Amino acid sequence: MQLFRFQAAVLLFSLASLSFAQGSGFSRLGEGISSVCGQFMTFLPPLAILLVVVAAVFYGTGKLVPNAEFSTRATNMAAAAAVGAVLCLVIVLLVPSILQALYGGPMSCGTQTWG
Repeated sequence: MQLFRFQAAVLLFSLASLSFAQGSGFSRLGEGISSVCGQFMTFLPPLAILLVVVAAVFYGTGKLVPNAEFSTRATNMAAAAAVGAVLCLVIVLLVPSILQALYGGPMSCGTQTWG
């Protein structure tokens, strides 16, 4: 686990150093953060809706089948999908605020601007 964290840290440091080496560092970093945030804002809300639908299908399927083991597994999968949907929505709601606090000023997130 620690090796994975170290590799992830080295990868992030390498990407950050490449970003600063290729141009005006902080402006390019801001553009990259804005791009990633915009992708989050366009990808995560539909994913949350899809996860809610999948959770409903799992839960309904689990209640229709008389097998107790299958019903328990389906209910657990439905709960996991519902938790995933909630996490997607929390990320969508919190990412702009966190990035604005880290960036220290107005932050554009895709097509929207906060601050």
